Amino acid sequence: MQRYDTREMALAAVQRNGLALAYHYAAAPLKADREIVLAAVQQNGDALYGTALQFAAADLRADVQV
Repeated sequence: MQRYDTREMALAAVQRNGLALAYHYAAAPLKADREIVLAAVQQNGDALYGTALQFAAADLRADVQV
């Protein structure tokens, strides 16, 4: 999987696969982008158990609306 350095690339990637937010695939600032994190959580069926959400920035992981 490639690294996503632009917002547009990251958003498109997480809409296809929420786990694109994982590890080093998305640049750190993109993991703090609310729209990108929400798209990842919506796409990933396991997000309720933290799979996609665990890779988001800490403030978004703590956000009850996410």
